[in-house]
Amino acid sequence: MLQVTQSAAMTLADTRSQIGIPDHFGLRIFRGVSDGKSAFAFDFVEQPEDGDEVGEVEETRYFVAPEVAAPLADAVLDTEPTTEGAQLTLKPRQ
Repeated sequence: MLQVTQSAAMTLADTRSQIGIPDHFGLRIFRGVSDGKSAFAFDFVEQPEDGDEVGEVEETRYFVAPEVAAPLADAVLDTEPTTEGAQLTLKPRQ
């Protein structure tokens, strides 16, 4: 299952708070479309959908949709510092 670092969980919690989303909402990762191409999409949702894998780190829940669970099974959601603050990034688990 996708691993989420403490740093990523804290960044997600901060983002959720800044945009006024309730604390009990989690991050859902699913397949979306960007510029006509398949891509990973992210959204804050209240509950997982049927078949989602569910995880929690630092009281931040996350839901991985079945269609992206296999490709993300060996991935880590982490943060990287930027001039604008921490940015979420997906990378291979080491």
